[in-house]
Amino acid sequence: MKHKTRENVIIYGSLLLAIILVIYVAKTYYDNRDNSEEVFKELNQVFIKEKQPEEPKKEATVEPDKIRFIDKRPIITEYLDEILNRKIRDNILTYDKVFSWGEFEITDIKFYKKITDTYYSYIVNIKVNNREADVSGLSDKNLSTSEYYIVSVKFYFVYDNDSISIKNVEYNK
Repeated sequence: MKHKTRENVIIYGSLLLAIILVIYVAKTYYDNRDNSEEVFKELNQVFIKEKQPEEPKKEATVEPDKIRFIDKRPIITEYLDEILNRKIRDNILTYDKVFSWGEFEITDIKFYKKITDTYYSYIVNIKVNNREADVSGLSDKNLSTSEYYIVSVKFYFVYDNDSISIKNVEYNK
């Protein structure tokens, strides 16, 4: 009986020591992973950048005179009407979203940047008076109030033959 007790103490003691060693190695690896692993460093930098709000890049470009004086409100309104009439299918401004807005008003159109000689980006703010509207991903929380939403969308315009048309729409981040 004494011989079996000694074996059990050695077996369970070794097992306990092994568990403590595994916990120590795991803790040491976890504590030092940011310092030693390049992949973890890169992922950490990416996540830190995502946590910090990005400010719009300040471009030195100025809106060209050839498109500055073209009224873009009717073009945007026509684009939204064509979405409502199901002539255009847009992944950002879907029929259901625009339909849920009800009445809307284009409040602000700001030149963002020149991409090419005929391709330009604008940030458009649209006032949606319906508080029940679907504005997921589009609402500017800083400009919206308890009475209305301000939807902020980036429109890409193409200037061709003295006319302008919408080429693409994306979220304004």
